[in-house]
Amino acid sequence: RQNWQRNLSGRQGGAAATARRSGLGEGEFFGLREWQTGDSPKWIHWRTTARLTKPAVRQFEQQRSFDLCVVVDAYCAPDLGDDDVETAISLAATIVSNITISPSNRVVLGVAGVVNDAVTGSSTDLAKLRMLEVLADVRTSQHPQLVDAIGQSLSLARSARDLVVISTRTKHEAFKKDTLGVDRLLNSHTIGAAGCSVQWINVRDDAVANWLAEEPV
Repeated sequence: RQNWQRNLSGRQGGAAATARRSGLGEGEFFGLREWQTGDSPKWIHWRTTARLTKPAVRQFEQQRSFDLCVVVDAYCAPDLGDDDVETAISLAATIVSNITISPSNRVVLGVAGVVNDAVTGSSTDLAKLRMLEVLADVRTSQHPQLVDAIGQSLSLARSARDLVVISTRTKHEAFKKDTLGVDRLLNSHTIGAAGCSVQWINVRDDAVANWLAEEPV
């Protein structure tokens, strides 16, 4: 498993929790417990139920679900090459491709480069292909409209999402000319007011290794 999974904020509520209660999103079986309202009848462990004379059900590990808005900041300084942007694109591709393996996860991918773009991801092959096409078409810019790209992506999300920005610069460098715009975004109903997290990944920082490396087995 790669470290990005550990670093992202997983959620235990909403649609994913509903799926688990209805038996659609079972995790790994790890024990038995007493029956609770909302349990699926197919979870009943009949042998234990007969012995205890009251319903006992199999318990499953609750796997994390993800509700993300991933935005790539394709900023390229005039004196630098495109390697850092390629790293940002590669990390974004890894995250959105793996996140959408599970149909309970939801993701919106946005990019800020010469032009902005945003697309909703899902577990379908067509949606995954569309996300990769958006990343493949990214053109670097010295003046990407990042605040607009984040706003466009959040508008497409239509609901509260954790925000992950993958950039080639620091947050201060990215927003120093538009602090009011970013403050307004980060405190909007789709992020700050909804208790969602905001994570900034600067691929030029040594800490990016925590996202790229794989955990030891």
